[in-house]
Amino acid sequence: MTRFQDYAGLDIDKRWDFLHFGLTGTSAFDPAKNDPLSRAVLGEHSLEDGIDGFLGLTWNQELAATIDRLESLDRSELRKQFSIKRLNEMEIYPGVTFSEELEGQLFASIMLDMEKLISAYRRMLRQGNHALTVIVG
Repeated sequence: MTRFQDYAGLDIDKRWDFLHFGLTGTSAFDPAKNDPLSRAVLGEHSLEDGIDGFLGLTWNQELAATIDRLESLDRSELRKQFSIKRLNEMEIYPGVTFSEELEGQLFASIMLDMEKLISAYRRMLRQGNHALTVIVG
């Protein structure tokens, strides 16, 4: 029997909403319906039912398409679209205002987290595992 502890996961702590915003331009708390990039972060299938946060599932057979979707993104185009001013206006992190001087550093951090997500999805695909996304609010 395989135990839950045997599965390697990915913990990007509170940066998951930065990642979602960096890829979609929206908050994970108000994602666009059927946005494939939103689903890449939150899971292809929402399992949440009255919980404070997100619970999503991506079946193993869906991981390859999710990986391709993330890898095909034009990073320079994402950078052009990224706006720390908009991030502050949308209150992605309520009560916190980020300095525009940090925009490049924050975007680089988002891209690093995206690479970590792609790597985790590749590992799960290779191992035959599904991806369970758990984000506690």
